[in-house]
Amino acid sequence: MTRIHLHAPTFSRDIEIDAVDDLIEAEGLTWLREGEVDGVPRYVPAAAG
Repeated sequence: MTRIHLHAPTFSRDIEIDAVDDLIEAEGLTWLREGEVDGVPRYVPAAAG
């Protein structure tokens, strides 16, 4: 499992996923990878990218 960070204006959470990809489905949304913060992949909602 890999820890990632989901970040949106009203939402911020670290979750564990099986595989890191550029696009993931989590918490009912599609998330787009936007770099790393302190070595943890950071994702934002795909619509915001």
